[in-house]
Amino acid sequence: MILNNTIKKASLLLKNNNIESHLLDAELIISNILGVSREFLITNDKLSISKKDVQKYNKAIKRRINNEPVAYITGKKEFWSEDFLVNYGTLIPRPETEMMIYHIVNYFKNKKANILDIGTGSGCLLLSILKELKFSRGIGIDISSKAIKIAKKNSNRLHLFNRSKFKIFDIREFNQGKYDLIVSNPPYIPKREIKNLSKDIINYEPIIALDGGKDGLDLIKKVIYKSKYLLKRNGLLALEIGNGQYKKAANLLNVHSFREITKVYDFNHNVRCIITTKWVFFNFKWLLFWQSKILKCRIINPFKKVFNKYMVYRKNRRFSRHRSNGRSHSHSLRRNGGETARMGSNSFSNQNRPRNNFRVPQNVEKLVEKYNALAKEALSAGDRTLSENYLQHADHFTRIMAERNVNQIQNKSVIAKTQSITEINSDQNSVDTNQNLEEKIKSS
Repeated sequence: MILNNTIKKASLLLKNNNIESHLLDAELIISNILGVSREFLITNDKLSISKKDVQKYNKAIKRRINNEPVAYITGKKEFWSEDFLVNYGTLIPRPETEMMIYHIVNYFKNKKANILDIGTGSGCLLLSILKELKFSRGIGIDISSKAIKIAKKNSNRLHLFNRSKFKIFDIREFNQGKYDLIVSNPPYIPKREIKNLSKDIINYEPIIALDGGKDGLDLIKKVIYKSKYLLKRNGLLALEIGNGQYKKAANLLNVHSFREITKVYDFNHNVRCIITTKWVFFNFKWLLFWQSKILKCRIINPFKKVFNKYMVYRKNRRFSRHRSNGRSHSHSLRRNGGETARMGSNSFSNQNRPRNNFRVPQNVEKLVEKYNALAKEALSAGDRTLSENYLQHADHFTRIMAERNVNQIQNKSVIAKTQSITEINSDQNSVDTNQNLEEKIKSS
């Protein structure tokens, strides 16, 4: 049969069965069977085809009529100008994901980066980045063994097996290494919306690679939480999200100390990808260390003067706090009377003296609640060591709260004792004065 006629017949069959991309699908399937490009079909449309090829073509067209994706029929999908092997255990790569790669490649151009791909699938995302970044290495993890097998085959086909590794891992159990870049295209479709997807997706693509839980953010939360500990300082997290999930995902990233660098829009102007980095907080101990190094140098450094001024200000502020606490304490003793001032050294011993207010953090109850909530969150994410750490912090602040309450009770009891002593002394003084008056009257 002539090539042009077979393509037209197949295209008409697909059109009658409500396949929108009928002509494109017919051309892709026949080009895969013949092992030629689509351009070859256009220039050689009068070529005759063997019966075996026609039979294969008819079977493939029947599969497409049943809404099976072309990528599963041909066994491959083009992504970033390369053909990647796919099967029923991997999600078919989408062109929207390619937009993430442009920004990543521009950021790490001519740099050496250690990359982690969470939920790698066919490995198309990691391998496409490694293809552009010649000095970089990467690891791809996935919970599916079928997906890992396909990813390894793709790395061999693209000659990237020396710079890439693929492992079967659950994200909650992965704690290997530190990375300059973490990329992820996790399942982000809400459970209730999966039934509204097209038949070629529901019936053929793996549901585990689509289902994002109740709100579509279950896996996104796990990726963000785990990335906080796996990313290096100033490392990048590139995360693909679904339609209408930008605000919730951005809030989650802010809570876990990530700062947004840019967001990537798809063809419908929806935010498809968020690229963020970890916040770098100011460390005062680090400053003290480098200040000691700088002061030892003989070179005049303007930072030295600024730092010394700051240290003098800090010292004066601490001294003024001590003075204000001491003045208020002595003033309260004098106000209660001379007797209490005389016996102050005995009544307010080191054991009964209240703690300085600036050492006890304010809102201790809120801190306890906060650390308990963080411990629950860490436990739900599968990190027991971190949850135990948070619980230790909570216990520490509950002890401080208990000590403060005990000190307050002791202070109240001491004040009550001093007041009773002053009352007794005043009564005795009044009795003495009355007796003296009576003696004077009798003598007169």
